[in-house]
Amino acid sequence: MGLVGRLHEAFMQCQDLKTEKAQMDRKINQLSEENGELSFKLREIASNMVQLQRALNELSEERNSAMAQSQEKQQQLEKELHAALQDKKCSEEKIEILQGKISMLEDQLAKLEECSTQKGEVMGDILKLEELKQEVSSLTAKGVQLEEKKQQLDSLVSSLQNSLSESHGARERVKSVPIRVDTTFPAAR
Repeated sequence: MGLVGRLHEAFMQCQDLKTEKAQMDRKINQLSEENGELSFKLREIASNMVQLQRALNELSEERNSAMAQSQEKQQQLEKELHAALQDKKCSEEKIEILQGKISMLEDQLAKLEECSTQKGEVMGDILKLEELKQEVSSLTAKGVQLEEKKQQLDSLVSSLQNSLSESHGARERVKSVPIRVDTTFPAAR
């Protein structure tokens, strides 16, 4: 092969190398661009992660606060319910005692009326009879008031039990809500 042939071959190799270098430069530019895009996306993802962590922390705080308030409300309702049940029990005992007294007084009244009719009415017996009638009447009125109070307490107890049940349900719902953050991101195009 002559000198011209070798020069031609060297020239062709030089051309091939230039073409290859141009392609490599284009590839480098493309990769640099992609690298820049990826860096931007990574910064964006990091920023999103910080925001998501902040949102998660806020949600956790709100949830903890709601749980604490719910527990406080539940404890208050339980106290009120306990007090109402104690009042109700006390009223029932008072009613029972009053009914016993009324029954005893009615027996005395019946005996006194029987004695009065047998031996004729004496002034002392009449006064005693009136006194017993007034006491029976007064105790009966007291009994009616206690019955009314007992009915109010029954209603209060029922209402408190419903509130307690609702509070417990709400607390369970708050407890069961999972706090999750979606950490999936769109794939790079």
